[in-house]
Amino acid sequence: MAPTGPDRIYDVVVIGTGVAGALAAYHLKRAGLDVLMLEAGATLPEYETRRALRRRYVASFSKAPTSPYVGFVAPQPNAEDSPLIPPDGRDYYIQDYTLPTNPKKATTKDKLFQSYYQRTLGGSMAHWQGIAIRMVPADFTLDSEGKVPGAVDWPIEYDDLEPFYHEAEHQIGVAGSEEMDQLLGVRRPSGGFPMTPVPLSYVDKIFRSKLHGKTFNGQTIAVTATPQARITEESYARQEGRKICEGYGTCIPMCPTRAKYESLFHIEKAIDLGAEIRTKAIVTKLELASQESGRISRAIYKQRNDDVHSVRGKLFILAANGIESPKLLLLSTQPGAPYGLANSSRTVGCYLMDHPLKASYATAKEPVYPHRGPPSTSAIETFRDGPFRSKYAAFRTSIRNDGWSFANSAPRGRDPTKLFQSRGTLLEFVGQKRLFGAELQRRLSAIRIARFSCTVLAKCCRSKAIA
Repeated sequence: MAPTGPDRIYDVVVIGTGVAGALAAYHLKRAGLDVLMLEAGATLPEYETRRALRRRYVASFSKAPTSPYVGFVAPQPNAEDSPLIPPDGRDYYIQDYTLPTNPKKATTKDKLFQSYYQRTLGGSMAHWQGIAIRMVPADFTLDSEGKVPGAVDWPIEYDDLEPFYHEAEHQIGVAGSEEMDQLLGVRRPSGGFPMTPVPLSYVDKIFRSKLHGKTFNGQTIAVTATPQARITEESYARQEGRKICEGYGTCIPMCPTRAKYESLFHIEKAIDLGAEIRTKAIVTKLELASQESGRISRAIYKQRNDDVHSVRGKLFILAANGIESPKLLLLSTQPGAPYGLANSSRTVGCYLMDHPLKASYATAKEPVYPHRGPPSTSAIETFRDGPFRSKYAAFRTSIRNDGWSFANSAPRGRDPTKLFQSRGTLLEFVGQKRLFGAELQRRLSAIRIARFSCTVLAKCCRSKAIA
C-alpha cells in the first residue's frame, strides 16, 4: 500500500506521547516550532472520563495496572481482565514459548516478558507509581572508582546530568527531602526540590522507629522519604491547575485527582500552544532523506481504518518505549540500512532490561494500618551504593503502604471462583466463610499486614559494545 494524502513538512514530528515525547513537544512548541505528535493509541476521553475509569477499576477483580484501561492497552499476555487475549495467550507480544527465561520453571507465565504498557495518549505514565529518584553519582564511575572490576564508566558524569535532573523535577513536580540525597552523596548545585515531601505514613513511622540507625553488613540503615512526582503544596497546584495529593492508594493504575504527574498534562499544554496531534496513528516505517545523510525525512503510519499516510519533518523524535522504539527501528529496513535504522552494531532490540523485584509479606505484631496514602512514601536507600557493589548489585527497599494487594488484591481478593487467590481477604472471610462481628474482627489481619519491596538496580554494564 502506498502512502496517501499530501505531505506537509513539520519542523518537528514526535512519535510517542509518553513523558519524553510530551515534554519535547511542549518545549519545542513553546520555542515557536511547528510540532506534530503521532500516537498509536487513542485519546482516553474518546472512551471514558476519569470518573468512569475509577468506576471500572473498582468493579474489576484483579485490580491490575491495566484494569481501568481494558480494551485500549497494548494487548499483552498477563492482562488478567483483558477480553483481547486469545485462548492460547498469544497476542501483541510474539514470544517463543519453548525458551523459558528460567529453565527450572516450566509454566507458560514464567516464559513471558510480563511488563505492561498502554497504547493511549500519554502512554504508561498514567499508571506509573510516581517515584522520581536520581541516579547516585557513583553509578556513573564504577570502573574508575574501582568498585566493579571490568565495568565501563559512563561517557558522562553525574554533574553533566544534574541541571537536567533539576529541570525535570520542576517540570513534573517532584516532592522530596534532601535527607536521602545527603545519605548517597547526591549533589544539588542547581537547587532543591520544588516541593516538600509527601508525609510519611503510619507504616513508615513504625518501621523507621524500628530500623533507622541499625546496621547491616557494616552500613547504617536509614529510612527516608521517597521523592515522587506528586503535588504537596498549594502554590504549585494553583500554578499547574491540579490538586494536592489526597492520599488515594490507587496511584497504580491511576490517580483519581490529577495530583500525580502524567504526560497528558504536558500534551495538553502543547496543544494549547497550537501543537497538532494525531491519535490512532501507528507508525510502521521511518524513511531516510538519503543514505548519505542518515537523517529521517518521512514517517509512514497506518490509521485504524487501514488507511496509510505519511508525514514529513525536518526533525523526528522517536519517543516510544523500550519495545516500540526498537521495533520501529528494526522495521525501517531500506537500502543502506538492511538491518534497520541506527543498527550498525546489530544490537537494536537487544539487552532489554527490567528491574527484578522481590516482595516480602508479613503480619506485624502490632497494627500498622496500611492502605493509607500512595503505594510507597518511604524507603531504605542505604544499599544503593557501597563497597558491596563489587559482589552484587545495588538495590533499594520500599516500605509499602498497599499491604498485600500486590499478592492477592487484599483486602478484597481476586476472582471468587479461585479460592487460592482470595485467602486471608475480606472476600474469603465474609463472602465464603460467612464470618461477621467479633469473629470476623479476630480473624481479620488487614490492619497488621505489611510488605517490603526490594528492587534490584542494574549492577553494571560489563561490555564496552553495550556501553
